[in-house]
Amino acid sequence: MLHFYPREYATDADRSTPGSSQVEDATMRNVGPISKLHEDVLWKVFLVNADMKNDKGGRTYVGDKVAGWTERALTITWTCSHVCRRWRQLIIHSPSLWGKLIDLDGLASIRPQWKDEIMRRTGSATLSVKGSVFAQKPTELSFALSILQDHWPRIQNLKLRISRGSTLPSRTWKLFYRPAPALQSFYLESRDGFQHPMSPTPSFGLIFANHVPLIRHFGSWRYDLKFTPEMTWISCIRRLDVSYNSSMSIDDWLLALGNMPQIEHLNLMLSFPFPPDTRTTTQVHLPNLAEICVNNRLRAWAVFLAQITPGIGCHLSVSTVDEVEPYHPLDLTLATQVLSRYSQNWFNNRIVTTLSLSVLHTSLFIRERLSNPDAESFQVDVGCAGPDELSTITPLLQAFSSCDFKNITTFDLLIDLFPFQVLDSSVHRFLASLPSVETLQIILREEPSAFIPLQNALILAGHEDQELQTPVLPHVRTVKLLGPQEVWTPETIEAFLPFLILRMKYQAPIQVLDLTDCQIKEGLHILDEITGLKVVYNSAGGIQEHICGA
Repeated sequence: MLHFYPREYATDADRSTPGSSQVEDATMRNVGPISKLHEDVLWKVFLVNADMKNDKGGRTYVGDKVAGWTERALTITWTCSHVCRRWRQLIIHSPSLWGKLIDLDGLASIRPQWKDEIMRRTGSATLSVKGSVFAQKPTELSFALSILQDHWPRIQNLKLRISRGSTLPSRTWKLFYRPAPALQSFYLESRDGFQHPMSPTPSFGLIFANHVPLIRHFGSWRYDLKFTPEMTWISCIRRLDVSYNSSMSIDDWLLALGNMPQIEHLNLMLSFPFPPDTRTTTQVHLPNLAEICVNNRLRAWAVFLAQITPGIGCHLSVSTVDEVEPYHPLDLTLATQVLSRYSQNWFNNRIVTTLSLSVLHTSLFIRERLSNPDAESFQVDVGCAGPDELSTITPLLQAFSSCDFKNITTFDLLIDLFPFQVLDSSVHRFLASLPSVETLQIILREEPSAFIPLQNALILAGHEDQELQTPVLPHVRTVKLLGPQEVWTPETIEAFLPFLILRMKYQAPIQVLDLTDCQIKEGLHILDEITGLKVVYNSAGGIQEHICGA
């Protein structure tokens, strides 16, 4: 994104002052090479700068200031229009550029005449409208409603966060119940907390008057809209993001999804109630579904997912909300079956090279670890009612027994348990299903004693398969230890020693121990009995290497 020193906003009339053209011409003769770019290239640059997706977040509370003011798309575009005559002419006479910049958070802090000037510059172009609307601020509310009232037919993208929406008169919601011929993306969020979701008025008929032919993305947060077969426009949806919708049951969702053959991305957070049992009644085939994210109680998401057949290689992200009661065995059986089907669909149709497993006091978390946090990755996060119930969810790891893990070469492992908690054989069997791991990254918390359950898993101690006399992760040659710097003491290193000795016994020695994430001042001599082990560590002098036994 380009950056310029911002000038004070001004209208076209304000800029037409004596001598202004001579000043611009003189400026043009002394600017850098960017001013000589071809107009098509400049136009591409201006389009990138005008993308509000690059803006920092909007306002959450009524007293918030706008974040990243000088780097917002609206600010940068206005500033660029004042750099020189050539740029000004190109930007000023580009309604489609200004139509992308209806930033309600940014516009809230500028004068009314400047708001009007920006709207004038949009001409008849399609609009992208985004930002927060505070009903307790009459001026802001009036401006936002005027856009919806006067320019609705040309709104292409709409993303609104409405605060105190429950105080708005019902006629306000009628604005959304008109035909929307240009609308492609719609997202409406209530900021009124969790007690009063916004609900449409049935007398208004169907949202968008059932005419929104270009819609591709629909999203809502605490907006109780019920999708019905009469809404023919839902067949166009490719992305659906719905959170905290209390008006639809699992059967309602399956019926609606059956009318969305083009859907590619589905994200439902706490948007269907807890079912009375694990019975399933239907099967919805969604061949284009490439991503499904569900957050709900375990039985709820298991029953829902069991009735969906997604596209090949569909990415699953599922997480449970806090559970207060132990799981029923039938719930866990269904969840295992569901996870098995979805995990095979992902891992057996993708080349997955990294994986992460966390076993904590009350939760189990497995995910594909990617360097890009925004990239699609498979992940399952299941919690239980308390530490005593951990052993009821670790068997869920059996769901991955038929997955193809042969391409996984890097594995992250975190095991953090209370002293009275013991890992069962499910964890070992899962580790044994990773035949090609070469780099093991171990995450350690708390004091060295926390390493004991982790080490038990790695050296087979207490497991029924110990008689096999083969190490877990047999091809691991590099181990990297991660954790807070204060954790890595001589006691920690000594606690790790049995694992290294056992690997030598099994003739599968660890060759590199990477401690670069922590400051090691002493204790490396403890490792000298592991002859040939290379220890890479961080000291005041930088990255150092120590060859044990040399």
